[in-house]
Amino acid sequence: MSATGKPSAKNVKPGPRSVLKPNLAVELYNLRDDLAETTNVADKNPELVAKLTALLREQHTASPEFPLPALDAR
Repeated sequence: MSATGKPSAKNVKPGPRSVLKPNLAVELYNLRDDLAETTNVADKNPELVAKLTALLREQHTASPEFPLPALDAR
């Protein structure tokens, strides 16, 4: 989700605590405690990563303007 609450092409933000970024490697941040996104907590939260990745894949639409190779090649 973007700051406006609308879905973002690059992030999934289901609440105030986390953001998932599906780049080449999965990144997950606790935004309540780490607004600067300095500590990737993906390895410590495999169930949340799996849930958010599934949601992102389900909601993603491929776009040439905003390519996300990890999601576009399903």
